[in-house]
Amino acid sequence: WYHWGGSDQWNEFIGVTLNNQAQELYNITINPVHVNDTAEVVNKVLGEAEAGRNADGSVDLIWINAENFITLQQADLLFGPYTDALPNVEYIDTSSGYYNYDAGRAINGQESLWGTSQMVIEYDSAVLNPPTNIYDFFRYVCDNPGKFTYPAPPDFTGTGFITNLLYYYTGQTELWLGSPDDVQAQFDELAPALWEALNDIKPCLWRGGETYPNDVTELRELVKNGEVAFAMTFGYGDTTNLIADGVYPETMRTMMFDTGMVANAHYVAIPFNSPHKAAAMVIANLIQSPENQLALMRDVGGTPAVVTSRLPQEIQDAFATLDLGPAAYPLDQFTPALPQLGDMQPVLEQGWRTNVLEK
Repeated sequence: WYHWGGSDQWNEFIGVTLNNQAQELYNITINPVHVNDTAEVVNKVLGEAEAGRNADGSVDLIWINAENFITLQQADLLFGPYTDALPNVEYIDTSSGYYNYDAGRAINGQESLWGTSQMVIEYDSAVLNPPTNIYDFFRYVCDNPGKFTYPAPPDFTGTGFITNLLYYYTGQTELWLGSPDDVQAQFDELAPALWEALNDIKPCLWRGGETYPNDVTELRELVKNGEVAFAMTFGYGDTTNLIADGVYPETMRTMMFDTGMVANAHYVAIPFNSPHKAAAMVIANLIQSPENQLALMRDVGGTPAVVTSRLPQEIQDAFATLDLGPAAYPLDQFTPALPQLGDMQPVLEQGWRTNVLEK
């Protein structure tokens, strides 16, 4: 099972908790392979396909995000459809956008839901009290110079952050879910408002906006070292976990922009040449079980993919009594879930590089 390995909690959840269950229940052993970027796995599968390795691939399961799913699906390198065959699908709303589409692209049963997530901004409440309006937030950043930065796109979290801003500064959301062929002209017309806002705050950023963290892991190190007081994440319980690990101060808290935050789901997918497809499907089903959807939230702070009202009553009760501490943003106060970009994502990322990074 190839997956992002940047979190001790997630690594333990997969490598110990789920692995123990898989061995005890099904005599299946999970062999976790940690990667820094899921694109590494995609390149491995692409390389095997080019080499004609069609039946004995080295990857059985991938914890995957939209960009990498789309790459593999376009290359016809995914197994499926298989998602409707998983017994625990009874707990999932199969009519939902998450189940059927990933960043606007039809899933066609080729990746199965594991959890959902929505971005939050993290801040040190001992020194900061940021406003939730984006315009006011940027003014606040400049009133507290050097305390804020964001990961450089195409980092997943960095791209998510500027996607929130794209929707706000252009006044458009659904428009950007189209294809570049259809909306490039509108993007070229409206996106300068975003570039202007990002360039206006550059002098207020960490190191004067001359450089950016490469990813969220580097951003968290800046918080740990006291260089910045803001961070951001898609992981609901990440802030609580990082406080427990001593990376974040006890006073770290979370916020959302009042106009909404980008949300997405995360999935697992099985490559076309996996030699253990049946076992991979068993694991895909295992992580959708009521018990493991509860554990997802309790142990690693993930948000579930299941409809909690469909779960056994004792699991519903357990969800209702979960307490992830004061750093976890209240679930009942979440602002609107904004869509992740699809084919326009590379356009946004290149636009940021050309109009912000290189300016």
